[in-house]
Order: sequence, then structure tokens, then C-alpha cells
Amino acid sequence: MQVNEIEAGFSYKIFQREFDKEFVDGSTRARWDIPAIYGKYKINEWLSVNLEGAVYFTLVNLIPGRNYINYHMGGGYEALFYKFNGINLHSVAQFDYNVNYDRSEYKYHKKQQFLILGLKIEKIFEIEDLKMGVHIGSAYVYNKITDESPNCIVSSESKYNFGATFGFNMLAGENIQIAGQVVYAYYFQPQLAIGYIF
Repeated sequence: MQVNEIEAGFSYKIFQREFDKEFVDGSTRARWDIPAIYGKYKINEWLSVNLEGAVYFTLVNLIPGRNYINYHMGGGYEALFYKFNGINLHSVAQFDYNVNYDRSEYKYHKKQQFLILGLKIEKIFEIEDLKMGVHIGSAYVYNKITDESPNCIVSSESKYNFGATFGFNMLAGENIQIAGQVVYAYYFQPQLAIGYIF
């Protein structure tokens, strides 16, 4: 992206973590998926920011009788603080907040919070009309899940929060941006995004 350009697109993230307390079903592991629409803005050569959000229905409920509508919002930044000979060093941060609102009579709501803070090193390649970067980095990955029912509230925080990231981003032509990343924090958690640059 160039300075003052905007990227808009669709992202899909899969989260899977181990938690410090048991949930209602007795497990300590949780997985959830988040589809979202995102926008990214490059403020200057060194800094870009992003926002994302979604409202969507859960098509398949793993718990019979539940009727979920999901609300998602998130945002973050990526800062480039060193570049030399096609190698870039970045700091990144992203926060996501998700609410699964149960419209059934049970009112069994769920909330998920996700925070990642990281440093990554990226190598840039250019092949004809294709510009591609691959990266690897270290990360602090934190999640909190809250289960709410009329009778109780149970919150659990993630364990094994230090991990790694690796991924790619690819600019096809002048406007199509494709990016993929895997976050590792005890489990592998893939993320994919495709956007258009204006």
C-alpha cells in the first residue's frame, strides 16, 4: 500500500485456545471462527491502521436450542520501524471483540476477546507484476472468554500466551491484496484476508 491508500475487503479468522477454567461442558479448549469486513488505511510510510466488523448468524449451533446472532468489532495497527535491502521489521497489535447473543429462551450469551502484540521480520520479493512479502515473528497472544446465563457468569483466560506468527501478503497487479497468516499459541490458528486497494 502507498501512503493515503485505503484497502477494503473480507477476512476470516479461526481461533483455538486452551483456557485456565472449565466451561459448562467440562472442557478447557475452545474454538471459534470470525468472518469480517475490514478497512485498512496507510497514514504514512511507517504506520497503517485497520478496523473490522461484522454481524452474522450462526448457521449450525453446537448446543441444541440456542439461537445466536453474532456481533464483531476489532482494530489494530502495523508500524514499520526498520527497512533495509528488502527486509522490513514491524511491530503489530490487534484487538478483536466478539459477542454471541443468544435470542432463545435460555439467554446463554458468549463473549470472546482477542489481543495480539508482536514483532515480525518480513522479506519482500518482486516478480514481474507480483509483489510478495513473507514474514515470521514472535507474539504475545491473549484471549478471554465469558459465558453468561441468567444464573451465572463464567470467565476464562487463555494459557500458553507466548507464541509465533508466520505468513505472507501478496499484491496482484495494482489493486488486489491477498494475505494469510498462522498464529501459533499452543494451537495453530489460520487467518486469511483478501482486499481491494483504492
